[in-house]
Amino acid sequence: MGAKERRENIKKEIYKAASEIIINEGYTGLSIRKIASKIDYSPAMIYNYFENKADIVSSIWQENAKKIISTMSTLKLDSIDEKENLKTIYRTYIHLILESPQEYRAIMLNDIEGIDRVYFDFTDEEKESLRINNTKIFYDKCLKLGLLRPIDTERYAFFSWISINGLISNMILSSNNDKEFNKKLIEDYIDFIIHGLFKNN
Repeated sequence: MGAKERRENIKKEIYKAASEIIINEGYTGLSIRKIASKIDYSPAMIYNYFENKADIVSSIWQENAKKIISTMSTLKLDSIDEKENLKTIYRTYIHLILESPQEYRAIMLNDIEGIDRVYFDFTDEEKESLRINNTKIFYDKCLKLGLLRPIDTERYAFFSWISINGLISNMILSSNNDKEFNKKLIEDYIDFIIHGLFKNN
């Protein structure tokens, strides 16, 4: 194992331990010493990677956010059916978050300092990618094509963002590992959202 790979593996161990502590004890219960004890490293070793616990939490959030940005900003929407393109946007985002349920539960479902600071370090374009590939622009396009019923696209983009993260939070907190059930739940949810937006469903 090379030095770079070893470094990344240690960071993953730190992220995992930090997330578990936050879930069980909250952010106030998180400390470098507790993380070190959980993964059998010295606190000094962890300080070689991070300045403090806020730095760890910010790094977890930023790495996951950048993964979302990278995927969503390059998502290919090549169907001639705009409903299918919107389903692809929703489905991809949901599955991206569900790939890291522990980190999402620890950070996004807790009131933690540092998250706003990291979020605002992103460019405007990156922030829009975080918000599901800028759904407002997509809604505007569909509205001009006469595909949507009359809606306030900005408000609906905001509602979509809240609703999708509500679904994700519910799925993560329920800890239901039935893959077929979860797959159907996601598809039923997406169909429900589409039905409320598009004409002639």
